[in-house]
Amino acid sequence: MDGGTLPAARAPGVLDSVAARSRTPPEAKAVQQNALTVFVKIRQGKVDELRVLLESIGKNLHTNPYIQFGELTTTHFCRFVIVPGDPDLDAPASLAFASNFDGDLDAYLDELIAVARRGLDAIYGLCDGYPGSSVSAGAVKDFLRQNSLPYGAFYKGHPGLSQRWIKNDIDVRHVIESFLQEQQKTPGWPPSPSEIRTRIQAHLAKFPGLSTALFDRDLPTWKDALPWLIPASLAGIVALPLVIEAAIVYAILLRYHEIRDKPDSLKTNFPISHLTELEDHTIQNQLTHIVPIKPGLFRLWTLKGVLWAINTLAYYIYNQGELGGIPSIHFARWVIIDGGKRLLFFSNYDGSWENYLGDFIDKASTGLTGVWSNTVGFPKTKWLIYEGATHEALFKQWTRAHQIPTQVWYSAYPDATVPNVINNTAIRGGAQGSLSESKTLEWLEEL
Repeated sequence: MDGGTLPAARAPGVLDSVAARSRTPPEAKAVQQNALTVFVKIRQGKVDELRVLLESIGKNLHTNPYIQFGELTTTHFCRFVIVPGDPDLDAPASLAFASNFDGDLDAYLDELIAVARRGLDAIYGLCDGYPGSSVSAGAVKDFLRQNSLPYGAFYKGHPGLSQRWIKNDIDVRHVIESFLQEQQKTPGWPPSPSEIRTRIQAHLAKFPGLSTALFDRDLPTWKDALPWLIPASLAGIVALPLVIEAAIVYAILLRYHEIRDKPDSLKTNFPISHLTELEDHTIQNQLTHIVPIKPGLFRLWTLKGVLWAINTLAYYIYNQGELGGIPSIHFARWVIIDGGKRLLFFSNYDGSWENYLGDFIDKASTGLTGVWSNTVGFPKTKWLIYEGATHEALFKQWTRAHQIPTQVWYSAYPDATVPNVINNTAIRGGAQGSLSESKTLEWLEEL
């Protein structure tokens, strides 16, 4: 069973806890999932103090006095991470806040400030330019907006589903599974599939805080790209001689740069033990990665072009739970920082670091090589997208060398994998309306 049975530690009280929640079921509509990256220079001499503060929050996510993460109703994942400075690039030590959230940015910032104002004052009070704890919420919102950075590429593993819907669907599944566990003890079990489903529907009706409503996630397809793709293609055909000449020039310049690339010494930013102790506490993990971009406009604009292509593919094609065949990524993004000098990567994923990197190598090496071939020390590449990440040992060493510890990392649903989320949505949808006997049986097999 893809989602598994109820974990033993959670099963005894799951019905009581769901029933006790006084909440309004989520609105039956798809939402736009968005990304916020706030990047602020840390005040001189305050890095260690900030690290101590963040680590105290990170180790006590649900009991710290600064941020009540559980009250954030539109946040899927968020993190605070200290990004080390790089004197060679004149890049100062900075604080990154990265969040994946639902809906409008203004509404999100309003909730964030209301829930986390004490934490924001304490954290950003150690950073440059913060207006202070005595100012209005509007001034704090302006500060966060003014220090936000656009992403180069953004991937969503379960687009259209709000945080509230994902939690709702987890609870729906838990209620159904607990009910079925009890029903198996009754005489005459099992009845027909249709009767089982009828009983499930009646049981779910006892939980008014849950919803089994259906709605269309309205995910984009490649056909939605045609309004701009066709004119761009026609323009390319009209200008074909120029396009061919430009491609030849670019290919020559690319190979020139690739041949001149020098291997990296792979100086590790942090001991691997410092990184691994932050991993594998739940089924989900996170990765924060920072690496210098190779100098020169050629590499910077190549990187921007590759990120644009990945972002476009992620929006129109890879929006069904897999990125290039990788089914374990909830959210991921690349952000160019320090005026084009460094590339920052955030990922929220399922499973172990080793398996995640293995999937990168086996299923998405061309895309990743296309991105990181433009950064310092990446394994040797050819023609932008070949080799590179396929050098497994070197790629893993390079990734660890540029990975940095995340001091605060929060997930709103830490026990759910991407396949769980998608499967739970199908289970919730199948609990409403009428189904044929065969479809009912298929639905039950999802449990």
